[in-house]
Amino acid sequence: SPAGMELALQPASPRAVPGGSGLFGWLRGRCLGRSAAVDPARDTFGAMTGLYGSIQPADSVYLSTRTHGAVFNLEYSPDGSVLTVACEQTEVLLFDPISSKHIKTLSEAHEDCVNNIRFLDNRLFATCSDDTTIALWDLRKLNTKVCTLHGHTSWVKNIEYDTNTRLLVTSGFDGNVIIWDTNRCTEDGCPHKKFFHTRFLMRMRLTPDCSKMLISTSSGYLLILHDLDLNKSLEVGSYPILRARRTASSS
Repeated sequence: SPAGMELALQPASPRAVPGGSGLFGWLRGRCLGRSAAVDPARDTFGAMTGLYGSIQPADSVYLSTRTHGAVFNLEYSPDGSVLTVACEQTEVLLFDPISSKHIKTLSEAHEDCVNNIRFLDNRLFATCSDDTTIALWDLRKLNTKVCTLHGHTSWVKNIEYDTNTRLLVTSGFDGNVIIWDTNRCTEDGCPHKKFFHTRFLMRMRLTPDCSKMLISTSSGYLLILHDLDLNKSLEVGSYPILRARRTASSS
């Protein structure tokens, strides 16, 4: 566990655990929704166990892989109304996650496999591909892309989005992390700049508050960029590079 943190499992006493004693009784009680604070005689306990007991697994969604190949990524829209699927054979699939209904297939979303999908809001989403491009899409008009973004020179593997600045962040096997200004998008693309470059780059992620960027490499390292400012660029030396810590990963 992380330094300074310790997780201890302390089972309740047998008297406090309905229907059993000791650790196994406590665990079974947890699975059934029981605790020392829940009295089995109360009406709420019966309602609660009935609710959880009625939950059944959903039927699997079966699609032939002859057209779309392997599934590389999944992404929900922020409001949960659409599930998007990135596929090996140039396709993006869209589903209604409630009914499991297949809504639409973007059969030629890219010219190579689709690696990642990221929603910008409830209607706009971005896809990236081994064809070195990023595409922006609008759920209201899926017959054509909003625009195609060119800037990477190799496979594009990751997309991140900062909702505060509306900046799109992508990384690829060319070692580049590129920033795209979606505030100024046109049919020809978005203004962009190279934010960072490192050899052997594999994947890039932003923390939920976008204060840090984490980069993994094929040489076994994690790069952590602290106090992140996406409006600056490491390429032009305006970013405090000494705040980046290179830490060897451990098994």
